[in-house]
Parts: sequence; C-alpha cells; structure tokens
Amino acid sequence: MSTCFRTRQTLDAPEGAGKTRAAFQFLGAMAESGYNCLFISLEEHKDSDLFIKKRDEYLSKKAQQYIECVSELPQGYDTLVNLAPYFDCIFIDGWGKVAGGQGKLDFFRKSQDGKFMFIIYQRTVKGSMRGGSDSAFDGDLICKAHKDADYKNNYLYWSKNRYNSNMKYRYLIHEEVCISQ
Repeated sequence: MSTCFRTRQTLDAPEGAGKTRAAFQFLGAMAESGYNCLFISLEEHKDSDLFIKKRDEYLSKKAQQYIECVSELPQGYDTLVNLAPYFDCIFIDGWGKVAGGQGKLDFFRKSQDGKFMFIIYQRTVKGSMRGGSDSAFDGDLICKAHKDADYKNNYLYWSKNRYNSNMKYRYLIHEEVCISQ
C-alpha cells in the first residue's frame, strides 16, 4: 500500500504524561487502516509485561497483523535505515537511543520521503526536548503534552504544524479523542 502523507511528528512530554500510550493509540489507528507499521520501542521492551498490556489494550488483532515491533537495534541507526523501506509508518519511542540523540534525524526524515513518522523524544532534566532545538525545528508537527495530577486529564497539543496554521486541537489521551480548544 502506498502512503499519501509525508509527515514527521515529534512528541516530547514529561514523564508519565502518556507519550507511549498515545503512540500505541496512533499506531493502532494507522494499522487498522491497513498501513504496514514499524514500532521501535526502546523505552519498553516488546516482551515486557508493561508493553504486552498496552499492546493488548490498544492494538486489535487486525492491527497487530500490520505491525512489526522491535526493541533492539543491534547496529543502531544503520539497523533503522535497513528496516525503514519495508514500512509505511515508523513509530520510535526513544529517538535518543537510536542515534545518541544527535544529528541524523533530518537526514533520516528526508531519506524516507512518503512515510509517516511518529517520534518520541525524552525530556532533559531541565525539561527541554532531548536533541535540542534542531530536533524540534526539523519536525513537521511538533506535539507536546499537558500533564495533570489526574492522568485522565492529560492531553496532547500541537505547537507547530508546517502544513496547517490551525493548531487549536487537543488529543485527550485517556478518552482517545481529538477536540477543538
């Protein structure tokens, strides 16, 4: 199936804001639509109880048929480059563990034209996106998260969108719904 999009969405958020849960939800939606998806889960191993619980909660049996999960990249960035051509959508939970958090992302994005990418960045101790301003600048859609004391109130919002100036939406992670602000 050929893709009709060329988007790299980045997400950085505080610990416990729901980054991985949102990734599972978006991954499930893409796979349900018949897109072949690669999920590189470097934060939660694909064989861990935590990962399996989220997989079973958010990914239908149909969706799972379109998803390849990987939790190790033996040759780091080179392994990613070799896997990428086989998939329409690429989800990466923990870009910093792919290439040490520096460089190569813009090159990777440009070399994979026509693919949807959802890339989670961890935050630094100071609360900024690990990888610096270059990582944020290179993204097509820059997604942030609001973290509330009650996780049911956590939501994603977009602070940049190269293709649409209307960014007045929130994605309620717990409810799995997008609403206007």
